[in-house]
Amino acid sequence: MRIIEASCYVPESFLTIDDLARHFKVDKYWIKKRTGIEKIHISRIPVDDMAFEAVKGLKKSYEGIIFVSSIGATYIPHYVQLLNKLGNNRQILGIDVIDGFNGFVKALYLAEKVFRDKVRRVLVVVAEKMSDLVETDNIDTFILFSDAAVAMVVEFDDEIFTDYYQIQDFNYLRFLMIDPRGKLHMEGKQVYKFAVNNIVKIIKKLTEGMNSLDKIVVVPHQANGRILQAVEKEMKKEERNIEIVNYIRYFGNTGSSSIPLALCHKYKGKKISLKNHVLISVSGGMSALGICWREVKNRDENKHTDHEVAEYKISSY
Repeated sequence: MRIIEASCYVPESFLTIDDLARHFKVDKYWIKKRTGIEKIHISRIPVDDMAFEAVKGLKKSYEGIIFVSSIGATYIPHYVQLLNKLGNNRQILGIDVIDGFNGFVKALYLAEKVFRDKVRRVLVVVAEKMSDLVETDNIDTFILFSDAAVAMVVEFDDEIFTDYYQIQDFNYLRFLMIDPRGKLHMEGKQVYKFAVNNIVKIIKKLTEGMNSLDKIVVVPHQANGRILQAVEKEMKKEERNIEIVNYIRYFGNTGSSSIPLALCHKYKGKKISLKNHVLISVSGGMSALGICWREVKNRDENKHTDHEVAEYKISSY
């Protein structure tokens, strides 16, 4: 898979770490150490308008569309509303993906599995307004979560194939969830424990058999600076050429937008191949998804080598 064009919408309105420190009457260095953020962005427009702002500057054509958001379902699919805003009346294969913070990784997997045989290019749009899900007096969530939208046109590449790995542990179900009031509930210590252990596990699983000399770019969900630093520390023990992408200080935790936003920021919207890239999301539940792309050495032998592994953990923690 290649990203041939990308565009981001990051709201102009933001709160700095100093603003947040004053709001909660805490030291800004406490926030920095706890989260790794320098500011959070707050959108004044709804999710569908955020998506439109991200998409409107794209010039590449596409034959399919996947709209990702964790904000919630709508009777009129988000992708339909977006196409209407764009004035696009063509018959386009489209779906909405609502899968918590796993949405972007799941969308790329669905693109490979569902769209690949039908279309050449897919528009993947991710829009998250996390500010709708947090409470301004909740220091655990308000200092961390942020808003953003990203649009990418991806096309399929016969020279690389896909690996996919999934972990779910229902013992962590209550530690990251939407409460009955529609607000985000998070217990940071348990989320940290699950995220670090399973991001590292997925990296090791998906990079098995890769050339140890090749550079591997790992883009985890930009959940929290401490999580990303802990993952990087663990992977340094592997003595592999692995880069852990970490841009949370610029944008905060933007939910399922965080991985495509990190890619957009790293490559400045340029056309890139996702060969030797590992993308890993962590979501409520708890669940973690990983996807990577490897080079096909023998096209005939590897034509159907895409595989998926699901792991369901039910042991106590």
